[in-house]
This record gives sequence, C-alpha cells and structure tokens, in this order.
Amino acid sequence: MTRQRALAVCAALGAGRSRIVRQLLTESVVLSLIGGALGLVAAAVVLRVVPALVPGNVARLDEVGIDGVVLAFTIGLSVVVGLAFGAVPAFHGLFAGGGEILR
Repeated sequence: MTRQRALAVCAALGAGRSRIVRQLLTESVVLSLIGGALGLVAAAVVLRVVPALVPGNVARLDEVGIDGVVLAFTIGLSVVVGLAFGAVPAFHGLFAGGGEILR
C-alpha cells in the first residue's frame, strides 16, 4: 500500500504491468535469500557452539552439519517463500485505488 505512488510513477514512466510484478517479486526473493543466508550463518555458529555446551554422551552429535543437501534445501525454500510471499503484494500492486489496473 505504501508503495502505490512509486508504482504509479513507474507505470507513468512506461513500465508495464509485467515489469512491475517482476520488480516486486525480485525484491521479495532477494530479501528471502538474504534471510536464508543469515539462517545458514546462524546454523553454522550454533553447530560450533553446541558441542561445547552439551554432554559428551549425545548420540551422533559429531555427524550433524551443513552439507550440500541442507544448502540446496535452504536456497530452494528461500526462493519458494520469496515467490509465495511476494506474489500477493506484487499482484496487489497492479491495482491502484478503486480497483483500476495500472497501465
């Protein structure tokens, strides 16, 4: 809602609806990927700290880690979440006040 003016200016300057939707989805996916990267960094820090804090009899604690599967899952989930949560504002941004589609 707060970006309606900016979207209206983009539309007035010639940006098409698809361009505006792509811009909003791109912003959402980038923010989601940054969040996923910060989550991976937090997980790496926790994986270094936890073994020093827990007793030595925790089974298979030394096998826990971040590998390619975890990395791929995090990237994939970040993209899906970015697209899912960016789609609503992106398509809502197509409509100006009164339900008129931006041109």
